[in-house]
Amino acid sequence: MSWNMPTKKEAAEEYSRSKTNYSNAAHQRSVAQRWEDDLRYERARTEDRINSCISDRLNFEERIQQIHQIIDALEGTGSGFLPDVPEEIHQQIRSAEITDTSFQQSIRCDGIAPASFVLSFQCKTVNQDSNTQQAIELFEKEVQRLEQAIEDINNQMHNMMEMIDDLTSQIQNSIQIQMDCRKAMINSSFEMSHFRKWM
Repeated sequence: MSWNMPTKKEAAEEYSRSKTNYSNAAHQRSVAQRWEDDLRYERARTEDRINSCISDRLNFEERIQQIHQIIDALEGTGSGFLPDVPEEIHQQIRSAEITDTSFQQSIRCDGIAPASFVLSFQCKTVNQDSNTQQAIELFEKEVQRLEQAIEDINNQMHNMMEMIDDLTSQIQNSIQIQMDCRKAMINSSFEMSHFRKWM
């Protein structure tokens, strides 16, 4: 068959073949466009889930920081953000001792010992108080739980970032398919126009 001088039959056959190619390319392009739309939707959903994970992680990190401040205050190793509980207890005991000394010196009664302010108002230290020790242990367990949750979130985010990379790659593939289909449609359209003249 000659491109420049086809017979009517050859022109009709080539026109039909080009029309079929055009229809196939148009259908394939439409499928690729729908695929791209689906991929973009899935990527947007994944990005939203990542943003939610980031928010959760920040929340957990803030809670860990607050719990550490409480533990530090209870153990007396804090930065001053919260009162130093052992120091507060020590001051109360010291105040009771000073008051006790003054009271002991001001009241004298033969054969009777005055009541002791130290014994009456003495506070248990953090180490002596089992409830405080239990609270510290519970706080430390909560910190461990939150740290594990953060690690889980980081793993989820890593997986979702890989998913986004994969979706982005697939989107590029779908765009390339659409461009190839468009070229095929243009070529088929040109061939149809050419062979129509010879029919």
